[in-house]
Amino acid sequence: FPSHDTGGGIEANPEDVEIQYQGSTIHIRKDGSVEVNAPVVLVNTETATLNTSAAEVNADSVTVSASSITASASTLTITATTGHTGDITVTGNVNVTGLVSASGFSGLAGAAVTATVPIQTTQDVTAGGISLSGHVHPYTWTDGSGSGSTGVPT
Repeated sequence: FPSHDTGGGIEANPEDVEIQYQGSTIHIRKDGSVEVNAPVVLVNTETATLNTSAAEVNADSVTVSASSITASASTLTITATTGHTGDITVTGNVNVTGLVSASGFSGLAGAAVTATVPIQTTQDVTAGGISLSGHVHPYTWTDGSGSGSTGVPT
């Protein structure tokens, strides 16, 4: 196929087909693989399905805008170097390797937290409406000395 004055053309050889147009190139290789080199690749479709044994995205930034994202995997690893804002809903167990740091922790109704490590806080802990650092124990003496409450823990 001849080149046109647009600076493009199609070249075919026994190994592959190469289409060039205004700085972009599409290689269709004999083994069936396709390579696209272009400043921008735009895909407009109703539904896109990627069936592959492995996929990798190498980019400085990736933005996904969607009303819902579902990830289904036997193992899901998320590594972030900066904070996340917004809600994250997890159905199932969450296993954390490393530190968990949180502020304003709430909304665990119906959830169970199991820890096999020491839990440390500089704030008071309340369980069942009872303050750990501010609770007292009532007592009654059987020898007539009276009754009252202990002081708060020190």
